[in-house]
Amino acid sequence: MVASIYLDITSQAAIAGREIQDLSNQVIVVEQVNADLQSHLAEITSADAMEQRAASLGYAPADSTKLAFVLVPGFQAPAPEILVATQTLRPSAASMRPEYSESLISWLGRQLNGLGSPASGGAQ
Repeated sequence: MVASIYLDITSQAAIAGREIQDLSNQVIVVEQVNADLQSHLAEITSADAMEQRAASLGYAPADSTKLAFVLVPGFQAPAPEILVATQTLRPSAASMRPEYSESLISWLGRQLNGLGSPASGGAQ
Protein backbone atom coordinates (compact mmCIF):
# COMPACT_ATOMS: atom_id res chain seq x y z
CA MET A 1 0.00 0.00 0.00
CA VAL A 2 2.82 2.41 0.87
CA ALA A 3 4.54 1.54 -2.41
CA SER A 4 1.39 2.32 -4.41
CA ILE A 5 0.97 5.69 -2.63
CA TYR A 6 4.66 6.43 -3.30
CA LEU A 7 4.28 5.55 -6.99
CA ASP A 8 1.14 7.68 -7.26
CA ILE A 9 2.81 10.73 -5.69
CA THR A 10 5.96 10.22 -7.78
CA SER A 11 3.97 10.00 -11.00
CA GLN A 12 1.99 13.13 -10.10
CA ALA A 13 5.24 14.99 -9.40
CA ALA A 14 6.68 13.83 -12.72
CA ILE A 15 3.54 14.93 -14.58
CA ALA A 16 3.60 18.34 -12.85
CA GLY A 17 7.30 18.74 -13.68
CA ARG A 18 6.63 17.92 -17.33
CA GLU A 19 3.76 20.44 -17.43
CA ILE A 20 6.08 23.09 -15.97
CA GLN A 21 8.66 22.33 -18.68
CA ASP A 22 5.99 22.58 -21.38
CA LEU A 23 4.74 25.92 -20.01
CA SER A 24 8.31 27.25 -19.78
CA ASN A 25 8.88 26.29 -23.41
CA GLN A 26 5.65 28.03 -24.40
CA VAL A 27 6.78 31.18 -22.59
CA ILE A 28 10.08 31.11 -24.51
CA VAL A 29 8.26 30.68 -27.84
CA VAL A 30 5.85 33.53 -27.07
CA GLU A 31 8.76 35.80 -26.07
CA GLN A 32 10.53 35.00 -29.35
CA VAL A 33 7.37 35.71 -31.36
CA ASN A 34 6.93 38.98 -29.46
CA ALA A 35 10.53 40.00 -30.20
CA ASP A 36 10.01 39.15 -33.90
CA LEU A 37 6.85 41.26 -34.00
CA GLN A 38 8.61 44.18 -32.32
CA SER A 39 11.44 43.94 -34.85
CA HIS A 40 8.95 43.85 -37.72
CA LEU A 41 7.07 46.84 -36.31
CA ALA A 42 10.32 48.79 -35.95
CA GLU A 43 11.20 47.92 -39.54
CA ILE A 44 7.88 48.97 -41.07
CA THR A 45 7.65 52.17 -39.03
CA SER A 46 11.19 53.33 -39.78
CA ALA A 47 11.51 56.75 -41.39
CA ASP A 48 12.63 55.32 -44.74
CA ALA A 49 9.81 52.78 -44.92
CA MET A 50 7.19 55.35 -43.93
CA GLU A 51 8.51 57.81 -46.52
CA GLN A 52 8.37 55.15 -49.25
CA ARG A 53 4.80 54.18 -48.34
CA ALA A 54 3.72 57.82 -48.24
CA ALA A 55 5.25 58.43 -51.68
CA SER A 56 3.52 55.34 -53.08
CA LEU A 57 0.20 56.71 -51.78
CA GLY A 58 0.79 60.03 -53.52
CA TYR A 59 1.92 62.12 -50.57
CA ALA A 60 4.75 64.61 -50.94
CA PRO A 61 6.71 66.73 -48.47
CA ALA A 62 4.92 69.93 -47.47
CA ASP A 63 5.83 73.08 -49.37
CA SER A 64 5.56 76.26 -47.33
CA THR A 65 4.13 78.14 -50.32
CA LYS A 66 1.23 75.69 -50.61
CA LEU A 67 0.19 75.66 -46.94
CA ALA A 68 -3.14 77.19 -45.95
CA PHE A 69 -3.93 78.29 -42.41
CA VAL A 70 -7.45 78.60 -41.06
CA LEU A 71 -8.06 81.10 -38.29
CA VAL A 72 -10.74 80.04 -35.83
CA PRO A 73 -12.26 82.95 -33.92
CA GLY A 74 -12.14 82.51 -30.14
CA PHE A 75 -9.75 79.55 -30.19
CA GLN A 76 -7.09 79.55 -27.50
CA ALA A 77 -4.32 76.99 -27.71
CA PRO A 78 -3.90 75.00 -24.49
CA ALA A 79 -0.78 75.68 -22.47
CA PRO A 80 1.83 72.94 -22.75
CA GLU A 81 1.94 70.74 -19.68
CA ILE A 82 5.66 71.27 -19.34
CA LEU A 83 5.04 74.92 -18.49
CA VAL A 84 2.48 74.18 -15.79
CA ALA A 85 3.67 75.42 -12.40
CA THR A 86 5.29 72.71 -10.34
CA GLN A 87 5.56 72.41 -6.63
CA THR A 88 9.03 73.33 -5.42
CA LEU A 89 10.43 70.72 -3.10
CA ARG A 90 12.56 72.04 -0.29
CA PRO A 91 14.27 69.74 2.17
CA SER A 92 13.36 70.40 5.75
CA ALA A 93 16.17 71.45 8.05
CA ALA A 94 15.21 68.83 10.63
CA SER A 95 15.47 65.92 8.19
CA MET A 96 19.14 65.28 9.03
CA ARG A 97 20.57 64.82 12.48
CA PRO A 98 23.42 67.19 13.37
CA GLU A 99 25.83 64.28 13.90
CA TYR A 100 25.60 63.49 10.20
CA SER A 101 26.14 67.04 8.95
CA GLU A 102 29.53 67.50 10.63
CA SER A 103 32.62 67.41 8.42
CA LEU A 104 35.38 64.90 8.98
CA ILE A 105 37.88 67.67 9.78
CA SER A 106 35.70 69.22 12.49
CA TRP A 107 34.93 65.79 13.97
CA LEU A 108 38.62 64.89 14.02
CA GLY A 109 39.44 68.25 15.65
CA ARG A 110 36.84 67.60 18.36
CA GLN A 111 38.25 64.13 18.97
CA LEU A 112 41.81 65.40 19.20
CA ASN A 113 40.80 68.19 21.59
CA GLY A 114 38.99 65.69 23.83
CA LEU A 115 35.59 67.31 23.33
CA GLY A 116 33.90 64.16 21.96
CA SER A 117 31.30 62.61 24.18
CA PRO A 118 30.17 58.96 24.19
CA ALA A 119 26.57 60.16 23.59
CA SER A 120 27.53 61.71 20.26
CA GLY A 121 29.55 58.69 19.15
CA GLY A 122 33.01 60.04 19.99
CA ALA A 123 35.60 58.10 21.94
CA GLN A 124 37.69 59.61 24.70
